[in-house]
Amino acid sequence: MDCRTTTGPQPDTYTILNAVRREVAFTLMPELSSDRARTIATFIDEVLRHLMTRSTIMPELLHRKTAELCDVLSALGGTVDPCPRAESSEQLADLDTALSHALEPLIAQRASAACATTGELSDSICNRAIAAELACIQAETGHEAAQQHRVFADPERYAVTAEKVERYLARAWPDREALRVTHCVRVLGGFSKDTYLVECSWRGGQQGLAIRRDNPYGSVDSTAAGEFSMLRDLTRLGMPVPPPLLLEEDSTTLGFPFFVSRKMPGAPVPNTVSMQVGAAQREAACGLARVLAQLHSLDVDRLEPQSALRIDVAPSGYFEYSIDRLERAWQAHQLTPSPTITSAFAWMRAHVPTFEGHLRLVHGDAGLHNLLMNGAEIGAMLDWEFAHLGEPVEDLVYARMWIDQIMPWAEFLQHYHEHGGPKFSDLHADFYSVFYSVRHVMNTSKGMKGFIASPQPELNCLVGGLRYGRHFLGEVARAITRPPEQP
Repeated sequence: MDCRTTTGPQPDTYTILNAVRREVAFTLMPELSSDRARTIATFIDEVLRHLMTRSTIMPELLHRKTAELCDVLSALGGTVDPCPRAESSEQLADLDTALSHALEPLIAQRASAACATTGELSDSICNRAIAAELACIQAETGHEAAQQHRVFADPERYAVTAEKVERYLARAWPDREALRVTHCVRVLGGFSKDTYLVECSWRGGQQGLAIRRDNPYGSVDSTAAGEFSMLRDLTRLGMPVPPPLLLEEDSTTLGFPFFVSRKMPGAPVPNTVSMQVGAAQREAACGLARVLAQLHSLDVDRLEPQSALRIDVAPSGYFEYSIDRLERAWQAHQLTPSPTITSAFAWMRAHVPTFEGHLRLVHGDAGLHNLLMNGAEIGAMLDWEFAHLGEPVEDLVYARMWIDQIMPWAEFLQHYHEHGGPKFSDLHADFYSVFYSVRHVMNTSKGMKGFIASPQPELNCLVGGLRYGRHFLGEVARAITRPPEQP
């Protein structure tokens, strides 16, 4: 398919972007070697392919979507005032936003009524709006995937330097004479904070450290101070987490607040995205079962009364509390209203499970990507920003997206139970699948807003929105819409 358009003597956007991709592939690629640089380059390629799609088929996709949403709005008795005549891509995008805002309260009312009556999202008008949104993102992502794809690379500047870290540590630990930082490198990945690994030495000793620095433009509402407090509590409870050492809330040192923890032994689990299954992945899956069993069996009464891991809600009100909190976050961070997400909140409220048992500690992001493996043993479990008191099935349903690709689910559960994990019931699995997919959409939307607002925007937040935001929006749409009845 030739997506180029005729624009007279000037090259069109599609051709310019494709030329950039070729230069990256054939000029820059041979000069690059680090894993982080090559991964950043895949982000660049993904963004370029997205821009190529926007410059070619997006106007037609928005024409179709807005035409359908106009019909839906009319069927619901609503109007967009004034209704703009949309011709350019920018005007179509504005019309799409205006229609989404106009539809949001009407969809919310219809979806809530349908779910309250039948327990399912059986309203045909709501489903038309969801189908219009889903069709647009499927066509958009399909076009991007059809473009030639390569693994590219690009160098990155480090905002945190060994010199800055050395000066800070020398002040924080004046008893460590002749302290020197010999290594300081940023870790690949992460949508909430910037992470750096540091090696330092002094007269008579040496130590590996990790620095976690706030990113106010990231995808997660989390602070260095909050995570420091959680890690301190979890260390005291005997969990395999990086022991926190120093907290610095002054932004002048490294640009934003940060904390320092001990560097833990082990290495990340390889291939957690493409999931090439081998011995390393099986060992990690068994390790995840063990660490979740340990976490879920902890006595929460051992938490300090002021612990950030506690929540002020009884078990009977836990699900409503969680939905309310997520909906507030969505309202704060959405780029634009979504018929799918609006309907999903109605669906979740119609499918609130009955809480059984006691509130227990859960990780909230229990995937293989948050493990360090030291051989066959867990070196550490990382990234505790989402940790809270909740229901263990939350972590198990979340982890299953990895586990099902590695081993039978029953085998994982057997390992989990053998190490003290409480009984698992999948009665709440559908609820948590929708809940976590909505949370992913919310987080990626926050990251996209941060990309727009940041004075130094980073591609990981943009690509997170393009890759994961649309994926999980599609997951929500498919989960909450009832399949059509067979004649």
